[in-house]
Amino acid sequence: MKIDKKIKITAIASFSIVLLVVLIYFIGKAVGKNKKTAGSQSTLPADTNWGSSLSSTESEEIARHAKALYDDMKGVNFWTRDISIYTNYLATSDRVFVGVANYFYDKYGSGENLAQWINGEVWGWSATANKDVINSIVERLNKFNIYA
Repeated sequence: MKIDKKIKITAIASFSIVLLVVLIYFIGKAVGKNKKTAGSQSTLPADTNWGSSLSSTESEEIARHAKALYDDMKGVNFWTRDISIYTNYLATSDRVFVGVANYFYDKYGSGENLAQWINGEVWGWSATANKDVINSIVERLNKFNIYA
């Protein structure tokens, strides 16, 4: 009898834990979807106060770089990174470089700037191979008074 009771208690506890994990997953998914929808309603950089002098090409380039950086850094990523995203960003003009940082802060930052996001990332084993690129981005952001 004792074994049957222990099996029932274990089964109920296991089912409860699985149900709780599934519930948390779907709630998190719904919250994330709502935040993503709200974030996608942002204006282009040329339509902001800080970007009013940008050309439409610069504005679109800024939005593209910011989205690529956000997509690569969002969530948990311990494996490899697409370093071309960071090297392409580093190779931009000063206007676009600062515009990306401003736009990233406005649209994706959630209260943190791009330097803070980069410093807060777990780069895993790719950090040693790409340390120069990441450090160059942070140093260039610092040059424009964007500090982590």
